[in-house]
Amino acid sequence: MKRRKQENKEAILQEINDSLSDSDVDFEAGKCFACEKTYDNFIECTNCGRRFHFACVDIENQLICNELPFECKYC
Repeated sequence: MKRRKQENKEAILQEINDSLSDSDVDFEAGKCFACEKTYDNFIECTNCGRRFHFACVDIENQLICNELPFECKYC
């Protein structure tokens, strides 16, 4: 199960990296930029405004995230 989760995560990251070759990166409001699924709780990049599920960016403690700036790997 852990291996499958890692493989899914790697596939998602690869798709994101592939999509970054486009000069006009467009992201849909209400959906995680990494997995494109809707979210209830999210973290937003302080630079670009992209939103992610906490799990998609490997953040486990959601409480401290509100107090710290977050920069996604694309910025």
